[in-house]
Amino acid sequence: MKRFGVVTGAAAVGALALSGCDRYAYETEPVTLSTTYGTVVCQLYMPNTVLWDEAIAHPEAMPKAEADRMCRSEGHRRINAG
Repeated sequence: MKRFGVVTGAAAVGALALSGCDRYAYETEPVTLSTTYGTVVCQLYMPNTVLWDEAIAHPEAMPKAEADRMCRSEGHRRINAG
């Protein structure tokens, strides 16, 4: 059942992207994460998927890809917390 929800959420996001919807309409307030490198600021979007979740600020010593992964992990944590 959980897999169905993930596939359905991905399909919905894909449909929105193809229809020309602006992802910025789905932005949440930025989320701040504390890491051993310093503070990562995440922009999370839709509450049921992490497709667009990304870091909008991160410590210089941390690669952007790692910061983005942390933000997607936070999105997953929030989905699972329900």
